[in-house]
Amino acid sequence: MGKLCYVKENNKTACGTDADALKISYCPSLKYLEAAWQQPVSSLEYRHHIRFVGICIALLKIKYILIDFTKFGNPTLVDQKSTSDFLQKALLNTTLVRSARVLSGDEQQFRVHKSIEEEGIKLPYQVKVFYSTEEGKKWLLPQQSENICSRDSIWIPVDCNHKILRSLAASEVTATAEVQDEAKEEATNTTVCRTDFMEIVIDLNKKLLVLRWLRIASSREYRYGILKAVRALLENKIELLLINNHRRGILTLADQTWFVSNSVAVLSKSNLQKLAIINSADAIQQMTSEAIDARMKKANLAFSSQLFLSEAEATGWLLTTDNE
Repeated sequence: MGKLCYVKENNKTACGTDADALKISYCPSLKYLEAAWQQPVSSLEYRHHIRFVGICIALLKIKYILIDFTKFGNPTLVDQKSTSDFLQKALLNTTLVRSARVLSGDEQQFRVHKSIEEEGIKLPYQVKVFYSTEEGKKWLLPQQSENICSRDSIWIPVDCNHKILRSLAASEVTATAEVQDEAKEEATNTTVCRTDFMEIVIDLNKKLLVLRWLRIASSREYRYGILKAVRALLENKIELLLINNHRRGILTLADQTWFVSNSVAVLSKSNLQKLAIINSADAIQQMTSEAIDARMKKANLAFSSQLFLSEAEATGWLLTTDNE
């Protein structure tokens, strides 16, 4: 895949290369995202693409998305089921309002989609199937569908990093209010522990603890960080916990088992009410985290947990009361 580049072409800002199997275009003014496969891809690539689209939705606060499968071929039922399960969890508190899925008209594509639909998986936004992008756009944005192509669009490559996505999102909002909010938040924050591989920060007013991994951690470092976080959680009667795994790397099976067994034993005695976990776009990390979350939920602990793609969405869910 080529280097990131920006090219002015037909009044559109392009970011990416023609070699991308998935083309993603973003219209900031409409909060519109369009993802279109240019060719069939492997199962692993497909799952990675879906997770990256989810990250784009989260970081760019997308409201309307069109996903074009016409050149994709036939996704397997397993991959489509995995996609629906992932999106149901990751986009629980999404800004997304409508999602249009464009199919090729191939009978097998339709059958796979129909099978998933019959599973009864409920997504927190409207989903509708179309057989042309034009019809999909009209449903997504009835009053402005014709203007999507005429507006400046930003093309986003699949290897685009989070920093660039955040800069795109930041360019659409007024920075002053955010800086003021951050200053107020920092005034109530206490750094409990910081090393070269992790940091633990507590907001005593909100009863919130944040554990951030700063790089890939070894097994010994990982367990040290978790034990430090658990001790701080118990000592400060923490009710809200956020774990940011974006830079942590992939957990070994032994560390997964260690985390679950220790968490179940300790957190059952804590004041914890909500746990938010943030993952990177890495498909293996996502699947590992989903497996751990499923095992934790089987223990029927008193707190609720959710997986997220960005710290902003995770914090929003943590600080939202149940009756809001």
